Amino acid sequence: MAGDQATPPPPPPRIDSTSPYYLGPHDRPGDFITPTRLRGDNYDEWANDIQTALEARHKFVFLNGSIITTPVLPCMQDDWNTLQAMLISWLMNTIDLEVKAMLPKYKDAKKLWETLKSRYSIVNGPRIQQLHSTIAKCEQSKTMSVATYFGKWEELNNYEPLITCSVDRVVPLAPRD
Repeated sequence: MAGDQATPPPPPPRIDSTSPYYLGPHDRPGDFITPTRLRGDNYDEWANDIQTALEARHKFVFLNGSIITTPVLPCMQDDWNTLQAMLISWLMNTIDLEVKAMLPKYKDAKKLWETLKSRYSIVNGPRIQQLHSTIAKCEQSKTMSVATYFGKWEELNNYEPLITCSVDRVVPLAPRD
């Protein structure tokens, strides 16, 4: 009957372009988001470049755990699946074929990111020792630029971030006899 027609449901809410859930017309699965390719021995460089590229797109929050692993309104399940597929595609496009051949298929970008980190992020003990030795000598060779010399400090900081300490309370010293 004409009067018994139900109103159609409202359209789903739109995802704002500043939201990490947003994918625009410029986001394509075939994109190479960084020219750096993961070869296996360059994980730190690759991961840093990926992080920068995804932060520029407001998407790194899906890999670092800031966003939970289920969709949150206005993101619907289809949007979530599309976003995960896009992230996986972007990551896989930056991985060498030899490394890619050793990886299973993933539906969750965070799991792929964690697998790559656990497999390829290796602490380079000999390199850390070499940096400590160079820095301990406090010498800059005649052929070494100032930028290169201070770059060694930065490289060491990548391997061993500075530890910060804080004092929650002060305990008075016992008087001396």
